[in-house]
Amino acid sequence: MDAILAQIEANAGNAAGIGEAGLDFQDCKTNEERERQTASFKKSNRACKRTEQTSRCAR
Repeated sequence: MDAILAQIEANAGNAAGIGEAGLDFQDCKTNEERERQTASFKKSNRACKRTEQTSRCAR
C-alpha cells in the first residue's frame, strides 16, 4: 500500500482527484481485518490531504 500511495502522491499533479475509498466491513470476519481496512482507509485519506485534493477527501 505504501508504494502505491507514494506513486499516487508523486503523480498527483496529473490527476483530478484520488479515487473513491471507503470502509466495507461486509467481508471482514475478524476485528483484525476491520482494523487493517480502517488503517488502509486512513492512510489513503492522509495521502489525499497531502496532495491538496481536500475537496475530494473524507472529512
